[in-house]
Amino acid sequence: YKVTTQEKGQHVVLFSFIKSVGLYGWTPTNPKKGDPGFFELFDHVHQVIGKLARDLPKVHFTIKAKWPGPWSNEITTSLALGGIDYSNLANLEITSDIAAQDLIISSDVVVSFGSTTMLEAAIAGKPVIVPSFSEAAAPEYQGYIQLKDTYAAYDIATSPGNLYDLIMYSIHHLIL
Repeated sequence: YKVTTQEKGQHVVLFSFIKSVGLYGWTPTNPKKGDPGFFELFDHVHQVIGKLARDLPKVHFTIKAKWPGPWSNEITTSLALGGIDYSNLANLEITSDIAAQDLIISSDVVVSFGSTTMLEAAIAGKPVIVPSFSEAAAPEYQGYIQLKDTYAAYDIATSPGNLYDLIMYSIHHLIL
């Protein structure tokens, strides 16, 4: 039995990540362009979520920032760079106030990178998609990617288009 959006409020959660996640000792916590960091990955992942929110207005999308303020501003800037006007997407929420565990429980699909939320969501039985492209695919970053030894438990997105497709597939193949 396939679940449709009208029958169940589908919920996709992205646990946002800082551009220096896992790069301890290599780059500052808030790297600038030109420093090592997951700049392109950050933009592509957030823009894919924005595009999906635009394309699927009946699906709820949450982007969870760990802290309020500048992080949320970077997310909205990234969305705008991708041509996505966050203020026009009633189904896209950017928050730092909701506990990760509550979001995992309410989610149907989780997208995460370099975070224990990948493990927590998998343990909760949620489909987990990990973006592994842009800088995350570069050889010089491989020794810094956190929890890579757990990737067999997740769907791995190898490009922005593949991330979009994996999320779409997960949304359209939810089974009760």
